[in-house]
Amino acid sequence: FRPEFSRSNLPGVLLAGGFLTVATNLQQLGLRYTTAGNAGFITGLYVILVPIFLWLVWRDPVRWHSFLAAGVAVVGMLFINTGGALKFATGDLYELAGAVFWALHVIIIGIMVRRMNVLAFSIGQFTFCGIVNLVSGLIFEPFQITNILSSGWALLYAGILSGGIGYTLQAIGQKFSPSSDAALILSLEAVFAALFGYLFLREGASTSQILGYALILVAILIAQALRPTPTEPQEINEYSSSGN
Repeated sequence: FRPEFSRSNLPGVLLAGGFLTVATNLQQLGLRYTTAGNAGFITGLYVILVPIFLWLVWRDPVRWHSFLAAGVAVVGMLFINTGGALKFATGDLYELAGAVFWALHVIIIGIMVRRMNVLAFSIGQFTFCGIVNLVSGLIFEPFQITNILSSGWALLYAGILSGGIGYTLQAIGQKFSPSSDAALILSLEAVFAALFGYLFLREGASTSQILGYALILVAILIAQALRPTPTEPQEINEYSSSGN
């Protein structure tokens, strides 16, 4: 099996890889100066940024139920990550900038997977992201082989399962789903994190976190229940008005 790749799609693939690179690095940089709870919540703001950008830049028709669902999901993430109380720190600005690039990454995926082979797209964006991060890491970070070997299994898991397989499945899903809905579904990451944390680490959940999980599930139901009918492949032409 050979994934098809066209040179005309190269700029879009590189753009996706660039967005992914900037988003991940801003997220990691922000974590040095803020709490994990703040980082999780602010990063999750891409859920509501996606429909806003689609409307502002691509003139995608405003779907009020998408904004309603995204707003409910954002409140849910606030309860999950911060317990409902958000104290701002210096690193939050990095996380907010990262949320912008996460939103752009979701949007560019939605555009490119309708133009080209999904596997070719995924290979291209991961290759670009990997090369840029490798070069920048060698330049700006101390290289210690012992640290890499000691974290080998975690790196393999993050690179292959969480990164390679996870983002490829996301691209496949976005081929058949509007980007605003995809961003909302991706917010379920917090729910699954809690589930697996309980199953494998025996971590409990506070009342505010349980409320947050419930709100995210409600947001998903809002997005699906209020979706216009029929749900024909209109999403395939989601960005046609922009000339893309």
